[in-house]
Amino acid sequence: MLEALTSKTVGIYRDRSVTGYDPAPPFGPAERYPEYPFAWEDSPRGSGQVYAMLRGLFRSMGLDSERFGRKEWNPLGEVIRPGDRVLVKPNWVRHALPGGAGAEALLTHPSLLRAVLDYVAIALDGEGGIVLGDSPMQTADFDVLRSQCGIDSLLEWWRSRSRVKLELVDFRRSLIVAERGDLIRERRVLPGDPGGYRAVNLGLRSYLTPLDENWRRYRVTDYNPRQMREHHNAIRHEYLVPDSLLGSDVLISLPKLKTHRKGGLTCALKNLVGINGNKDWLPHHRAGSPAEGGDEYPRRSLLKHLTMSLGDRLAVTRPGLGYDLLWHLRRLIAAAARSTGAGPVWEGSWYGNDTLWRMVLDLITIMLYGDQEGLLEVAPVRSHFAVVDAVVAGEGEGPLRPSPRTEGILLAGANPLAVDAVAASLAGLDLRRIPMLGAGFRVARGGNSLPLVSYNWDEIELRSNEPQWDNRRLGEPESLPGRLDFRAPESWAGRVELPRAGESR
Repeated sequence: MLEALTSKTVGIYRDRSVTGYDPAPPFGPAERYPEYPFAWEDSPRGSGQVYAMLRGLFRSMGLDSERFGRKEWNPLGEVIRPGDRVLVKPNWVRHALPGGAGAEALLTHPSLLRAVLDYVAIALDGEGGIVLGDSPMQTADFDVLRSQCGIDSLLEWWRSRSRVKLELVDFRRSLIVAERGDLIRERRVLPGDPGGYRAVNLGLRSYLTPLDENWRRYRVTDYNPRQMREHHNAIRHEYLVPDSLLGSDVLISLPKLKTHRKGGLTCALKNLVGINGNKDWLPHHRAGSPAEGGDEYPRRSLLKHLTMSLGDRLAVTRPGLGYDLLWHLRRLIAAAARSTGAGPVWEGSWYGNDTLWRMVLDLITIMLYGDQEGLLEVAPVRSHFAVVDAVVAGEGEGPLRPSPRTEGILLAGANPLAVDAVAASLAGLDLRRIPMLGAGFRVARGGNSLPLVSYNWDEIELRSNEPQWDNRRLGEPESLPGRLDFRAPESWAGRVELPRAGESR
């Protein structure tokens, strides 16, 4: 059984011939594998490249190795039992890149989703159920995302063949209709999770607790600061979690590997931000500069402070003439800040952000220890397994404006910290300088009595189809061969990259 706390294995599978994704749903395999769960004669053939990569990844990790090549092969059987309730969580942050560019570097591709669903169905053996859900940005058009990515067509085909019930859920409770990026025209209420939500309070177990002297500064850009203060303050750290997670036995996480302007990296850890109903409850930074008790930007700036204050006002103002006037005033002040050399860092998007990683570890705590009633148990109550989509990854100004990197890689593992430590090292980023990992491995081994990992990063064991990575420990990140050397976000450049060949730090 793969236990999230103790499992040290992370798989890396690379196929250099794979330069993209199967373009057409239902994204089936190209050949008939012995374990394939549906009638082959009734299955449209796809290119099957990502499907074959996932199969190769599971094999290289040694999952159910004794039965590989037989109909009974069940690689996710070490994570999922028949009858389990499985939540599958992709990264569907928004429906398209700004400027109309493609979404391959932005979203978990449905060809990976298809292959994972098939192996989840094998493990469930006709019993239990699957919820496929995410909480995209408030401006994301879920209908457009599903339609243009082929998700609707995939699910229609899959549901008509599988004995396992599959529900698709948008976990958001509201969305906004906006022009020019953030000029709000309408706020809409969404139905959200059919099972409802529970407020899960971590209290003093929250990783945010050391920052509580400045709890009034907690912010997430363009969301209601009053809601934030109500749920994150000196006595409470509360998250609104859908019952689809709290009622699940297993979480299968399908992140997209990208660099991230606020966190340095987004992968298995950051993907958990999408398991909540209200983003207003998610501290992403603290207003102001470090000298003021914040981490929004490096140095004091009156113009940036005014911009932030107007943003707070906009978040609680109804769309209309008054809103429009405030919005234009904020744009003028922000432009003045830029023209007077106030610096390029805004909204906590830099290496000095000391808030985001703590919120992410809080969500990992809830994912592992939160029971059906929203209470924290003393031992993990559900399993976790991540499969990372890096067939086309994203570098530079992620998560929303990444530049594509075609790598033909999938990664997988049971512990999200371990998976991200390998992903960061592979991307050429120093995990010790990414707070989610450097600080995460230091404080998440039981500091609040609910550990998220039981070992240090240098003990992580790699399994791969490539000899340079197979059967080695991660060790010191500098020693990992074959690194990809992603371009860091501008606000992290020079701070987080591992030395390139011939360089010294």
